[in-house]
Amino acid sequence: MKRLLAFAFAVGLASVLGAQQKSAGTHSAIAPSHDLSKAWSPPVVSSTTNGRSTTIVLDISGMQSWDYLGDPSNSWIYVPIPVGDNMIGIGWDVNLATIGASYLSEAAFHFDGSDQVDPGLYLTPGSADNFPGTGYYYSPVIDLTDNGIPDIPILADGLLWIELFEWYDDVNDAADADWVAPSTLTIVHETPVVPPPKYPYWIEDFDGGVWPPAGWTTIDNTGNGDWNTNTFYFDSNTTGGTGECACIDSDYIGSVDIDCELISPAFDIPPIGTTLEFDMDYQNYALIDYADVDIDVGGGWVNLVSYHADNGPNVHVALDLSAYAGATGAKVRFHYYLANWAWWWEVDNVALYPTASATFRNAGTNPASYTDGPPIMGTDFTATIDLTTTGHTMAWLVGYSGPTTYTLPGGQTVLVDTTSSPELLQLPPAVGPIATYTYAVPNDPAFLGIQASTQAVHFGGVVPFALSNAIDVVLGY
Repeated sequence: MKRLLAFAFAVGLASVLGAQQKSAGTHSAIAPSHDLSKAWSPPVVSSTTNGRSTTIVLDISGMQSWDYLGDPSNSWIYVPIPVGDNMIGIGWDVNLATIGASYLSEAAFHFDGSDQVDPGLYLTPGSADNFPGTGYYYSPVIDLTDNGIPDIPILADGLLWIELFEWYDDVNDAADADWVAPSTLTIVHETPVVPPPKYPYWIEDFDGGVWPPAGWTTIDNTGNGDWNTNTFYFDSNTTGGTGECACIDSDYIGSVDIDCELISPAFDIPPIGTTLEFDMDYQNYALIDYADVDIDVGGGWVNLVSYHADNGPNVHVALDLSAYAGATGAKVRFHYYLANWAWWWEVDNVALYPTASATFRNAGTNPASYTDGPPIMGTDFTATIDLTTTGHTMAWLVGYSGPTTYTLPGGQTVLVDTTSSPELLQLPPAVGPIATYTYAVPNDPAFLGIQASTQAVHFGGVVPFALSNAIDVVLGY
């Protein structure tokens, strides 16, 4: 039996790494259980930073593995790491000596953040050696992001926790293995890219303390249970949002039929591209129940997306509403139905955002020499003008609030309405043969949804000048 247990637990990437998955049925956090007084911060042999990533080498010589995972007798290591970073890589260079009849394949490490909710990571260097004795084990750093293993986030205490344990406990409350000098662990942690904040046209975060929020309505089609807040159902917010969220919990309600609707206030959809976005956690039961998101722009409900399998936790959804641009009095519905003692659906941060776009337009004899991407708020967007198409040496990128199609005597077309507004971009001329502009798009709610028609002027080197194609842009996300 012992041999089978040792083999069964030695699973994961290259037989040494594994990620423990959280049960789909759990809906609450596990409280931290670390006792800092019993933990040890190992010496740091080296620390190297490259961009957003830092690689640290820890000396664990002299540490021991004792009992099963979670046993109070086990040794703990804590590693200070900046809050918000993620552990994304692991390597090892260790010498292991077992005690008594313990196997080399039984000594292991568990890495996790302070909350013990995330999947965590297991490392068993001697996973293939099902016998007692000594062993040397080495691996270069394995990039966990390339292997489908979840990152380990560093939470508010700023610590990565490592537990030394045994997959099989030969002697209770006694050491089963020694990590003999020299033995080191290499850990890579990275500061994630934090996108700039998004400013919506409107947003509902369900944190106002009143249910339903102002303008929202609910319909209970069976009379057995309806939308409410997650705290009403004694649930945590597992959407990825914070505070309260909208929730319908069939598991809490029990063995009765549930069919209920959560409907937004009426809103207007701008005449430019927009997205409906929200955070959610939908847990389906046996492919029975449904979670639909619908829109009504005056002609009845039209389905935008339908979920019939698990989608969560911590899922962000963005639905394109471009097909409904310019609609007035629109409503959105979250419809949960055909549920009977199923799981739940949580929704948070329902919002309407402008969608960044860049639309090509041309007319007349203008060369198609100008390209760029959608101007996304809070980022740089790059415009490129290929002057080799006309042989000019300079380019000037201009932008006005409206388009036009005024044809010059030579056949070229002015595609920006220079009479309707001041020049928006205020950029200096750029040098060819490939003229490139990098323009910082401000992340300011005052700029949300601004539209501009942009066009490049070629000049210098030959006469006459040339006008490029136009690209009509909308600032958004």
